[in-house]
Amino acid sequence: MDEKQVGGLMSRNEWLITGGSVALSVVAGLLTVMHANAVLTFVVSGVALALLAAPVGIGTEQVGSRLGPGATGVLQSSLGNLPELFVGYFALRSGLITVIQAALVALIGLYAIVAVSFWWG
Repeated sequence: MDEKQVGGLMSRNEWLITGGSVALSVVAGLLTVMHANAVLTFVVSGVALALLAAPVGIGTEQVGSRLGPGATGVLQSSLGNLPELFVGYFALRSGLITVIQAALVALIGLYAIVAVSFWWG
């Protein structure tokens, strides 16, 4: 890596991203416990979730460099769906069936686009 390693395994930017994600997750938890504005809680949780995608992507690339292209593709597709699985799980626990239905409709649309792109070209 070009960047200086801090603490052995991660660069300074990776530590900042991970720390920021943990901090925002704690803030989102506190906002939930304090029954704060739902939109604010959602935005803070979404940003924390987006920040977590960066270390997962970096880790997937590092593991994938040792596994080969086929296994890397499977790993990336599996880990890429983790946030959706977590959101779906918690939405289902909260009784938000329409959120799950909307996610499934979006997923079917995505697969249709992939199928058409394979067929078209």
